[in-house]
Amino acid sequence: MGRVRIKEERIKEKGGGSMSKKILGIAVVLFLAGTIYEVYGASSTSTVSVLVTPSVSVQLTPSTTSYDFGTVAVNTSSGAVTPITLTNSGNVSVVLTKTITSDPSPWVADTTTGDDQYVLWVATSTTQPNYSGLNTNCQFGVVNNTTLLTDANGNGGGPVPANGSVKLWFRIDMPVTTSDSNPKTIEVSIAATGQ
Repeated sequence: MGRVRIKEERIKEKGGGSMSKKILGIAVVLFLAGTIYEVYGASSTSTVSVLVTPSVSVQLTPSTTSYDFGTVAVNTSSGAVTPITLTNSGNVSVVLTKTITSDPSPWVADTTTGDDQYVLWVATSTTQPNYSGLNTNCQFGVVNNTTLLTDANGNGGGPVPANGSVKLWFRIDMPVTTSDSNPKTIEVSIAATGQ
């Protein structure tokens, strides 16, 4: 009786390695990759800072650019009968300051009156304030002295919100005497600083 002999052959790939060794190698690599993912990739947190600087517009719009007291006797005081409305037409809240930028020669601004020496005041109020009761914070003081724009009680400066407005009421204390009776123009500045 003849025997049938089956010869076992292994499939060889280029390079001489057997297919079963290759499959075993791939399985080991996949196992290790899965283990590494579990150990190192299971949870991870990163913190990112996002920064932004707003571009804002700071702008004041007055209802008029001057107030005329008319003729006022020396050594007396006069208060405005109508206000100047100042609107914050920018897009950010602002703090307001006041400054006399130019004296009308020979007059000089101060906190008390004297010869050719005057005192200028301004207060914010929805209605005409009691001028004789203004807080000293409402005084401009000497030329180029910058202080907060306040209400009649000396409080304020802001913030005035975007599209908000304030009413400015001026008062002048005339010099005790004057060496020049020509009309005088006092230049003032109301400045806004964004919040």
